[in-house]
Amino acid sequence: MKNLMTFYIESQDSVNFYFVMNSVLPLELSKSVPKMEYLKVYFRGQNEDSAVYPQEIINSSYKRTNQQINLTYAYMKKFKKDELPKDWKQSKINIALSSNYGKYTIVKSIDDINYSDIFPEIQALYLLPTIKINNGLYNFQLLAIRLNTVQGSYLPTSEKLRLEIQNEKILYNSSEGKNFMQMISNVLPEEIGNYYVYQQSINFTNEETKFKGECKAKLIIPAVPINYVSMIDFWSD
Repeated sequence: MKNLMTFYIESQDSVNFYFVMNSVLPLELSKSVPKMEYLKVYFRGQNEDSAVYPQEIINSSYKRTNQQINLTYAYMKKFKKDELPKDWKQSKINIALSSNYGKYTIVKSIDDINYSDIFPEIQALYLLPTIKINNGLYNFQLLAIRLNTVQGSYLPTSEKLRLEIQNEKILYNSSEGKNFMQMISNVLPEEIGNYYVYQQSINFTNEETKFKGECKAKLIIPAVPINYVSMIDFWSD
């Protein structure tokens, strides 16, 4: 649970802070998977009573192909610049986390969490794939955070997210047999610092999609001239 990535993206009048936990845990914890109760943040010189609670945007756990549990949480807090301490860039941010396994606080220097120092300059989107499972319904999610703009990148049809599931061969392709409307739209999110969660669900209890065992999923934002692609390994019971 302490595997926390933190970064901020500054715009002209606001600052978006992101907090991402993507942890791999032993399978024996599957009956008592750690659960986040809350995450709150406050700056150096402030007390915990003044802390604010970022918005939870991802909350999922799933079994990986190596029989481990993957636990994913993501939070975002948008501050208007007049809500921040005047010296916030020279300050530190305190991140207080509470889970069913205990409470602890992580301190990060603002100097260390500028997104431009964490991601390559040419990277357009930060992508985080995950799966939320409920009674055989697998909800594949792809968190996309805009890091940089790309001239000439767009979606040529109404298809926003393509999902391919495979083991040794492709078992499922969400675009197969479908006719999408020819319409040009921008890849979401458009504005630097904003996020969008792409989602697509499959009912694995149906005979047509009754996959068992080790699988890989490819989540594709079918943009041109280049697709945005993220892979995830999972185990289907």
